[in-house]
Amino acid sequence: MDIGKARRMLKEGNLEQAKVAYSALLDDPSNRAEAYYGLGVVHFKGRDLETASQWFTKSIEANYRSDNSLYYLGEIAAARGDRDAAVVLFARALVLNPRHVGGLKRLAQFAPAVAGTNARAGHAPLPQSRNSPTPTARSSSSLRPPHPPSSPNAIIGIAENVRRQAVPWNGQAASKESLVLRIAVIDNSGHPKRTIGVEIRGFRVTGNVDNGDWVEVEKMDGRGRVKALRNLTNGMRIASRLW
Repeated sequence: MDIGKARRMLKEGNLEQAKVAYSALLDDPSNRAEAYYGLGVVHFKGRDLETASQWFTKSIEANYRSDNSLYYLGEIAAARGDRDAAVVLFARALVLNPRHVGGLKRLAQFAPAVAGTNARAGHAPLPQSRNSPTPTARSSSSLRPPHPPSSPNAIIGIAENVRRQAVPWNGQAASKESLVLRIAVIDNSGHPKRTIGVEIRGFRVTGNVDNGDWVEVEKMDGRGRVKALRNLTNGMRIASRLW
């Protein structure tokens, strides 16, 4: 199946044909991530919100058009009456794309005090939350990190695209564990500054971090690797172990 044909069917509103086309692409590694997103849009437009949320979550995990997927998840949360979750998801979309028109518009509608001048300028602050990229996310009224960085070199932000994976070492397949995530760095005033990639690698990685958790890292090398990070949401220390 041609990815261009799937896109055209979706653009023309042929949802059933687009669904068949994108489903056929799920076995194609080069187009699978876009197929996740396309199927999310198909089901969203067909008002199957539960299935749409599952596909958009897969799209985020595959790091494909995450800003749009988060925006759609915000729309799903809004449709379900969960305004707090919608605000968090629209704001997270703006962290990835500060000029996301839909995110700016909806955040201004749902939380004008949050959006304000900064959001219109492309700097939307994020509410404090502990959530995965799903419409059932919980949020808090705080717009700032839980506390200032613990040292001059420390960075505080919100975890995104968290995944664990086995990695080879010393010629042995899957003999080490790697925790990979992106961190949307938030300044003390509650505004996103940038997004960085972080990895913790060892024979074991202890502790837990979820999408949406506040985290703090320091002493990062040039490849984005750290030996440990602090989860400020659940109080855990996530670290690599050598045994």
